[in-house]
Amino acid sequence: MDEKELKRKFHSLARINASQQTEGDAVGITFPAERALRWLIDQPKYQASSLPEEVVPVKEQYFVYRELLNLSLAQETHDIDKNFSFWLTDRGAVEANRLRNSYRYSVAQRKVLDWCRSHPNSSPEEILQTSQAQDFSGILTQAEVVQAANELNDKGYIDMREASGGFILFARLTSDGEQLYRQNMSIDQVNSPRGASTMNISANNYGQQTIGNQTLGGQGHTVTAHLSIDQSSADINHLLEAVREVIEKSDAPTEEKQDFVNEVADIEKRKSKRGREWALRSLELLVNSALPILGAESASALMELIPKN
Repeated sequence: MDEKELKRKFHSLARINASQQTEGDAVGITFPAERALRWLIDQPKYQASSLPEEVVPVKEQYFVYRELLNLSLAQETHDIDKNFSFWLTDRGAVEANRLRNSYRYSVAQRKVLDWCRSHPNSSPEEILQTSQAQDFSGILTQAEVVQAANELNDKGYIDMREASGGFILFARLTSDGEQLYRQNMSIDQVNSPRGASTMNISANNYGQQTIGNQTLGGQGHTVTAHLSIDQSSADINHLLEAVREVIEKSDAPTEEKQDFVNEVADIEKRKSKRGREWALRSLELLVNSALPILGAESASALMELIPKN
């Protein structure tokens, strides 16, 4: 298998799931997967042959399907040609039903993040005058946009300034906001109560290939590594330094490479005050963002760094 093919398979099938996947718990999922669940819960038998383009773009639907499948939220329906349908499992239906109320908060948060990133130093309330206020669940209201902006500001994801009457003068993304934007998740999903205890890195194998120092063969085999909160501060320091070295030597674009290196430095700087759990969770988000752009060799090297249990 050549590097291009390995990179494609690793990019599409490798995933990081920071949750402990136990039945009935809340699941940290990406925003496209959250959108898919919210739409599917309103469909007959919670099934559909595909998702509307306005819910999830066609080119992203296979990856959303794989994410839901890996989390036991969707049934396995794909064939060798990657033809697939969306059929929620019982667990998926329960999770989707839970999202009925929270989805509107999530979509408002993502819209505000998108706006602040593309329109820095402008008011998120300007979204309401554009097509970005549109969503399959209904047009965003001013109250929803303002609430989302306040939540993002309170959590440190945006830096916001208000006039005396409460009108938002402008807002811009902070470094944490940039990380949240790249992670493509809502605040509720990132801060899932299951989110900080264990890092699982899984790669489903379709044909023999080598990921890290593990050679796998045969469809359906999986390699999983765990990074637990029992890691000592010295272990975390070593891991951060090793991750930085892999990123610096990778083939990633210079600007993105520097962003990730800066994030490693930020974790190192702040971990003494925020603790090991925060450091591991932040590292998980960083690795999740970096894996797809590192190139096959560096992605393999990064997999090797994670302790094998």
